[in-house]
Amino acid sequence: MFNYVTLDSVKAHYRLPDTTVDDDKLLDYIDWSSRLIENWKGRRYDPRVQTRVFDCPQANGSGFGVYDFALATAKTNRILRLDDDLLEVVKLLNGDSVEITDYVTEPANEYPKNRIALRSSEVFVPSDDGPEQAISLSGIWGYHDRWAEAWSVLGALTGSLSASADEITVSGVEIGQLLRLDTEYVLVLDISSTTATVERGYNGTTAAVHASGTDIELFHPMSTIVQCCMRLVKWRYTQKDSDNFDRTFVMGAGAITTPTSLPADVVRILGPRKARL
Repeated sequence: MFNYVTLDSVKAHYRLPDTTVDDDKLLDYIDWSSRLIENWKGRRYDPRVQTRVFDCPQANGSGFGVYDFALATAKTNRILRLDDDLLEVVKLLNGDSVEITDYVTEPANEYPKNRIALRSSEVFVPSDDGPEQAISLSGIWGYHDRWAEAWSVLGALTGSLSASADEITVSGVEIGQLLRLDTEYVLVLDISSTTATVERGYNGTTAAVHASGTDIELFHPMSTIVQCCMRLVKWRYTQKDSDNFDRTFVMGAGAITTPTSLPADVVRILGPRKARL
């Protein structure tokens, strides 16, 4: 899974010795910190392409335990409440498998989005089998409060890239960073000079052919998440020889190792644990 800081950025930020002795340990703490933040807040902060299905909204309710009184006498429910953070819609399919195109995402001026509101020309309809999981939404999911500024251009492809190639020429990247070519995400696995070995079709995207001159874009995670992750990595690193440090809890998604306490500044920034409805 994607981590919010890289080994190079951690070592540079804390001016750690230029040695590889503790690299494996630091990488473990980077992954631990990223997963801890995700579990604490009940969400992910990296973009991923995924198709999610939803029950067809009913006229007398709004879903997820939230009741909208405006629906009490409504003949239709034009609001689709989402169960995850949405950054962009790729395709919205109705229960009859017809694409819905006349809608807006809400809230209007903020990211991420948490609902789809149909305009007057559209209605949600169930499938032939009923309303359960009838609506299909393919999109880019994840939490980022400045999605429009989340990517920066590093350069351009110097030649065409086939769908199976795993090396690109690029400068200014680090192992573990996320890049975008058109609509495809790639993860940097290794670097040799200006040649980056990458994992193609990352986070639900599809490896594709890209023309020479295609922009190579770099993803920037939210700065608050980066700083929390940095802080947790250093804190965990300094506690590596401590006894009675952490405990393992079994959660819905599996087991997670959680420390008996966290740095107070990280807790203040992250806020309380969030339960997703």
